[in-house]
Amino acid sequence: MKRPARCWATLSILCLGACSVPETVERLGDANPTPALGRPAWVRAAATTGATVGGAAGTVVSVALLPVTWPISLLCSDRITDSARSELLWFPATELAAIGHAALGAPADAADYTFRRAWTNGEASGDESAFAPLPSAELPRPAAAAATNEGDG
Repeated sequence: MKRPARCWATLSILCLGACSVPETVERLGDANPTPALGRPAWVRAAATTGATVGGAAGTVVSVALLPVTWPISLLCSDRITDSARSELLWFPATELAAIGHAALGAPADAADYTFRRAWTNGEASGDESAFAPLPSAELPRPAAAAATNEGDG
């Protein structure tokens, strides 16, 4: 009878990182270049798979380190933001997700570059009309500087 209770306890502890890992994998996926910039779906799929596997392994490590990271996060709670506290608690999950992303994505990208992109002379494989560059950002100016510039003209 103790075995099922132990399995449920272990499963519930491992689910603690379930909120951190998908968010990390999604942020890493957002950083991937779009197909319009030359990365095909199989390269992005390999990188996403590596991020998911690394994040799952990192969740186990994060849960094991909770007895250390939880008290530290409580001690620092008035000096750090909520997102920084989450990063402190789940840093093995996020770091191993990034390592897995690079470990599986980089060889796939290198193979794609060696056997396809290097020979296409930079031509994109997808519909290039779908890619539109972002407009340039306007830098904020202090109110005093804006008033003097407008008065000069």
